[in-house]
Amino acid sequence: MPVLLFSLSGCGMLSWFSPSRPSPKAVAPLAKQAVKVEVDTDWQARLYGTWRLQPYETSNIAVGEGHIYLVDASGHLLCLDLGGKQDWMVRLDGKSARGPTLADGILYVGTDSGKLYAFSAKNGRRLWVTQLDSEVLSPITVSKEAVLAQLVNGQLVDLQRGDGKLDWTFSMNQPSLLLRTLPAPVVHGDVVYAGFADGNLVALNLSNGAELWRAAVAIPHGNNELARMVDIAANPIVDGDRIIAAAYQGNLAAYARSG
Repeated sequence: MPVLLFSLSGCGMLSWFSPSRPSPKAVAPLAKQAVKVEVDTDWQARLYGTWRLQPYETSNIAVGEGHIYLVDASGHLLCLDLGGKQDWMVRLDGKSARGPTLADGILYVGTDSGKLYAFSAKNGRRLWVTQLDSEVLSPITVSKEAVLAQLVNGQLVDLQRGDGKLDWTFSMNQPSLLLRTLPAPVVHGDVVYAGFADGNLVALNLSNGAELWRAAVAIPHGNNELARMVDIAANPIVDGDRIIAAAYQGNLAAYARSG
């Protein structure tokens, strides 16, 4: 106890004889300004019956080729014109958590049955389908020659754009509890950046899937699985020579793209 009292007293003396510091300036109060924005509805298309979006999934809606493309909660890939009228509809084998990606007139969509499809955006004709090991849980990323997606089992897969043939697979260990959302892989030059549910950001060689480097955006800690969740939940962003990533528990980090 005497030691403790001496330490506290010493701290007080050091504080008393230390040079005075200027008081921090008060922050000016924010001006209250009402901002009014008016939005006019161009058109509405009510989704009846199976035309229902899943509110608990962050499903993408693709727009292009003069049409709107989406996947409903029952696993139908829909094509609407810009006036909201249905043009065509295709039934998928399974539901899609993240919806379609449109690239060069082709729609790519993954399902919870582990299938990854390519369809013609013009008429819905199926171009190819590939059966994968697990549910496709990320948005599809399309590069010049590859189609990339992340699966719920921790795999990142690279398929050929032309026929859907699997080129390579990269795997990470998955925690027992993870978010129902995975970021889209990001391609920059000949490197693909991907965030995983264990909090790691990984850079891979696009041509063969070889790991270039990895960094822990967040490290799991806590006494239960919920507290230990550190999923990379947002798409990584390339900013010049940096790559930026964010994790579920609030960590935000930037790394040199070279590692």
